Amino acid sequence: MKRFWLFPLLFLCEFGGLYADAQIAAVQETLKSYGFFNGDVTGENNSETAAAITRFQVRRGLEVTGELNEETLRALELTPSHAATPNAEDHSQPRIEAWRALREQDREFLKRTASSQPTDQVGEQISEASSMDQIRDFIAGFVVVGIGQDVEAELQFYSEEAEYYDSGLVTREFIRKDILRYDQNWPVRRYWLDGDIRILNGLEADPIEVQYQIKYFVKNPRKESSGAAVKTLKLRKTRNGLEITSVRETTLN
Repeated sequence: MKRFWLFPLLFLCEFGGLYADAQIAAVQETLKSYGFFNGDVTGENNSETAAAITRFQVRRGLEVTGELNEETLRALELTPSHAATPNAEDHSQPRIEAWRALREQDREFLKRTASSQPTDQVGEQISEASSMDQIRDFIAGFVVVGIGQDVEAELQFYSEEAEYYDSGLVTREFIRKDILRYDQNWPVRRYWLDGDIRILNGLEADPIEVQYQIKYFVKNPRKESSGAAVKTLKLRKTRNGLEITSVRETTLN
């Protein structure tokens, strides 16, 4: 008797899981068609999927969250599903790991290109496009990791020493303390990239100087602030991927 009672319950649970997976699978399929997702369409909301979502959000000027929300689903021209759309307070593991997947793919890109130099015009165009995508992915990871409060994760984007805003050349320990202070001052943060990333000195330069505009909203229990800023970064190429050797910011409001 109990077994007959349990069967429909298990069926309903499995059906609910399949419904949510179908939404994720549709997202993966759409992102794959746009060239943002390189994995298999499995319906699993993993870190690789979160990285692809982050890429899409950055390219389309959406809020950078690394997770599905109604705005992202609409931009993908998919119908939002309550089962697949996380709550704003749900800091899921896939979203937290989006930056890690982007960093790993950055390292893999450098490994693949380190020993191969293009010898014709077509090869040069492909290499330039790939390098630009690598930089966009690096910036996407850097932006999404700044939403959370994982200081060690954010530090992985910096070199051992870096020109840090108005503080001059500082160590990672100095940067760690500053990130902690910022996290305490503004525990709630939201970011949007406004426009594409610009290369100021050429993709063959080392470090590469990049610039992008970001819109932000930050909040603590006492006050909130919003506006826009231009960030200028210098990125050095290493065997472990790109890393920041300089960061400057100009507030626009």
